[in-house]
Amino acid sequence: MRRSGSRPGEQRTHSCGANRLDKAAVTSLAATAGRFRTAWPLPKQTQRSMHHGMARVARVKMSAGRRRAASASAMAIGLIFALLPSGETAEARISGVGIGVPRLAATTATPSLQIGVSTHYHSALASSYAAQDFATLRASGIRNIREDLLWKIVQPTGSDTFDWAVYDRFFATAAAQGMTVLPILGYGTGWATGSNLNRMPSTAVQRTEFANFSKAVVLRYGAGGSFWKGAKPGGSAPVTAVEVWNEPWFPGPASPRDYSALVLATSAAVKSVAPSIQVVANVDERVRRLADGSTQDWGAAVLNTLPDNSSAVDAWAIHPYPRAGREAAVTSANDALAQVADLQLLLGQHHQTGNLWVTEVGFSSLPSQTDPLGSPTAAANAVTQVVRGWSQRKVANPVTRMYLYTYGRQSSQNVADYRYALLRADGTATPTLVALANAVGAGP
Repeated sequence: MRRSGSRPGEQRTHSCGANRLDKAAVTSLAATAGRFRTAWPLPKQTQRSMHHGMARVARVKMSAGRRRAASASAMAIGLIFALLPSGETAEARISGVGIGVPRLAATTATPSLQIGVSTHYHSALASSYAAQDFATLRASGIRNIREDLLWKIVQPTGSDTFDWAVYDRFFATAAAQGMTVLPILGYGTGWATGSNLNRMPSTAVQRTEFANFSKAVVLRYGAGGSFWKGAKPGGSAPVTAVEVWNEPWFPGPASPRDYSALVLATSAAVKSVAPSIQVVANVDERVRRLADGSTQDWGAAVLNTLPDNSSAVDAWAIHPYPRAGREAAVTSANDALAQVADLQLLLGQHHQTGNLWVTEVGFSSLPSQTDPLGSPTAAANAVTQVVRGWSQRKVANPVTRMYLYTYGRQSSQNVADYRYALLRADGTATPTLVALANAVGAGP
């Protein structure tokens, strides 16, 4: 979820993940592609065209050897998803609006991949359309949402006072529609971290205060939490996981060491009162330019500061938005799939276990810097492809959750989010939302 006007990948420098692909990974991916080729053979001309297109994924600033490895890996990824059956075409209807989009085959979205959406509704529940939007979400078959749970709202004045009014309303609304919330614990609050609310806690005292806030959240909204005491309309939907901060690599001065320390402190506090709560940490492989002009790979730097096989982290988060500057032959969906594959390799190199959660990803319905060919149809197709890919692949650190950005209405007042919004201005579903509904089996 964005705290600035740009999406990940726009006006930023990113690493080319193919630089890190090793021979074993290429062999594994190629073998997987071979298995799919056997099941669903394509004409040789199609295979040749795919090879020539996908092999261009990482030719910039790479040695010949690395280029060959990246080309083989990218071709394998492309083959995996192109060789899968495309499924039937269906006319899906959500909120009474019919939109023709490709529908996934019934066996594509497996129970191992939970699908949800990122939302921004905690401050909009009083709007006239909030109830309608939540009902539309329920009709789409989606039961998982991801929402900011802001420290500054819960504890605006000090460590001894809590104001739960905003989030009590939000959790009650979500639970009434059968939604389970993944709260993003963040960001700063003036009395603890100063006037820059994007600044991450960087001292032991600040981390302790943030950890105490996190513990209070699960004591209220986790299983057996104080909020769920007594009857609630629609029943209860307790929190089962928390995400520590959102995109800690952007913006600003946070260091990987500070983030690792915050994750460890938060995890210890949360698990001291709710051991079953899953703690999610962000290890996106984002290349950041530092003040001295040098660069830093965020994900690798964070993992370097955590102990191997850390029990503090239950799931690893990534936001694989399509990257600017990629070759035209690399589709937005394949770029997202490649980023996830790179992170799976990196986690293995650092001996980290745990599932991978795509806690945020989006595909533009309009041409943009990161996706010059963006359109409603292209965005819907990309969703279909990544759901299929993350459902089918059986690898270490598999993807078990995916949250699509962003569930809300298109608005000319928010141009940055307009192209990612899953609802039109009148509250009807976009093709992207329909594709997501098909993926979870809510289509006709």
